[in-house]
Amino acid sequence: MKLKITEPEGVDPVAYMKDRGYVSYSSLKTFRDGGMIVKKTTDYFDFGTELHSRFLEGRVTKRLAIKDEQKIEAMLNALNSDALVKSIMKTKGVAFEQELKVTIQGVPVLGYLDVKAPKLIADLKTTQHKSKTAFITSMDFLQAAVYISGTGIKDFYYIGICKSEPHDVFTFNVKSYPDRMKTATIELNLLLKQIHEKRIFNKAD
Repeated sequence: MKLKITEPEGVDPVAYMKDRGYVSYSSLKTFRDGGMIVKKTTDYFDFGTELHSRFLEGRVTKRLAIKDEQKIEAMLNALNSDALVKSIMKTKGVAFEQELKVTIQGVPVLGYLDVKAPKLIADLKTTQHKSKTAFITSMDFLQAAVYISGTGIKDFYYIGICKSEPHDVFTFNVKSYPDRMKTATIELNLLLKQIHEKRIFNKAD
């Protein structure tokens, strides 16, 4: 389904963050990339959203077309059959869809952690990529930098599930890619500095 856009088609990320009083990973990414925040209409439906709800919370929020129901069932089976994913999901003290509301370097940040345990966090992604290498290459480690900085938890896993059969699962810890994490952390610090300079969340002197 193509994204349907409301009017206006986009909102400046600085105005968006100032209006809401916080930075999210998505608004920070848009700010970095020089784009506009795109609003989704209420009738927009994301297949990945339903997968998240069913896998993380065991909750059906919307019945899909038969073809999509079959696909989502196959994807859930693949996730539930993966040894590493099962280990993450059964970690002691694990919770799902947890709000992250913190201040990082003086900037208010709001996010949602798909999976959170005392010593690990994880984010579930649907992907069109059919290899783990391609999936890892496609990931934006800025998200990991935000959530690691916000929680102090160093073990951050991306859990990828391919939308195409046989619905391979690609899971990795960002610690395995220290150079990319170092770059993402430096990038995060620079972006937060720029936000301070723009005085988005505090009045000018």
